[in-house]
Amino acid sequence: MTAQTPDAAQAASVRRNSASEPGVRFRDLFAAEWIKLWSLRSTRYVLGLGTLLFVAIAAQKSLGTYQDWPSFRPAEKAHFDPMTERSAASPRPC
Repeated sequence: MTAQTPDAAQAASVRRNSASEPGVRFRDLFAAEWIKLWSLRSTRYVLGLGTLLFVAIAAQKSLGTYQDWPSFRPAEKAHFDPMTERSAASPRPC
């Protein structure tokens, strides 16, 4: 049997230990990031303000269309698409 130097013995030990340990899994990384994300107070604030802003803009656009409805021509009313807020009679943007 040959005598190993301390460096060689340590390297062999590291190789044996690293082979028996499981690798990093995506599920573990995702869990750590999820905990980090939700532990910050600002995450809730940003999501809440974003939702509030989204609802406010949608309400403002709906109110604008509601107020302009009497001024729409009959062709515009007939072909109005609420999902795009364009009528068939209105020109397409370039």
